[in-house]
Amino acid sequence: MGKLDKLLEYISPDRTIQQIYNLANQALGSFSYDKAKTETWDEFRLCMAKFFKHVNENVLNLKKPLDIPLTEHWKYCIEPLCKIYGSNGDITAFHIASTGNEGGLYAVLKALAMRQAEQYTKNEIASKVYFYWQGLTTTEKLAAADEYLKKYKKIIPSELLETNGAVLKSSFVKLLNEHPFIIQKLQQTKH
Repeated sequence: MGKLDKLLEYISPDRTIQQIYNLANQALGSFSYDKAKTETWDEFRLCMAKFFKHVNENVLNLKKPLDIPLTEHWKYCIEPLCKIYGSNGDITAFHIASTGNEGGLYAVLKALAMRQAEQYTKNEIASKVYFYWQGLTTTEKLAAADEYLKKYKKIIPSELLETNGAVLKSSFVKLLNEHPFIIQKLQQTKH
């Protein structure tokens, strides 16, 4: 098995996307909070911070809990909540969690867990692609792009195939980062 095939196996959807999302779902299922909705802003922030810590420890498979104050975990919740719910995402999430509307607290926790899973998945894939790419010579990089083109021509976006694959070669690392997601979509359309 060549270097490219090994990389594609390491970043396959089963080994990256599915595995990380399963860990995030397990974290969601194992998190216990004694209320169905939060009543105050401080209670919401504490719940989110505890959950964020719980998800990160589970997805990262940490043997020892993170020794960071919960107030710090809350700070890291704000950006993902804004990506999920818009520019005032933390306030929108609080409104959902405190009213019970739109799925309530559980929906907010699930959205946050899935957002973290998405981020960790992209980071893991990018890291593996980076180390693979850095280990190749220029000749090997060009040969890898040609090999990929031969094997996956049917799934490569047509704009990357223009000018004899020159566009593909110039954005090959980006394509490798997207490869598991492309494969996963193809697998889902077959079912």
